[in-house]
Amino acid sequence: MTLSTEDRLDIVDVVTRADAAATARNVEDYLACFTDDARLVGAKGEHNGKGQLRRSLGAIWASEGATTAHLSLNVVVDEVDNTKAVVRSILLIVESGPPVTLLGLSAITQNVVKKGGHWRIELRNVRELTSTSH
Repeated sequence: MTLSTEDRLDIVDVVTRADAAATARNVEDYLACFTDDARLVGAKGEHNGKGQLRRSLGAIWASEGATTAHLSLNVVVDEVDNTKAVVRSILLIVESGPPVTLLGLSAITQNVVKKGGHWRIELRNVRELTSTSH
């Protein structure tokens, strides 16, 4: 089965909303993009479930500095079935300037699921891109 255009747009919307909420440092909006049992995995540790995410986000975002933007680029949605997909993107974390400074360049892989008619992030894996990454 092929994901509908509406589903693909909803998936792109939820992953970009998560990054917009991170930019705004809005914990509630960020968590609204995730399932209750979601996992966030990356250089800043593994965080399981919304409760642990809620407790971890302040420190994660603070480590980036006070004024950063999270920019989702090259979002690609690969269907698993009509209720699951894998989303790959590039995340740029930039600090406002002048000059604007690139703080992070990461490959993001997210497993998303459709529950109750809404797409949510079940797993967000953040992997820093280096000169040897592909």
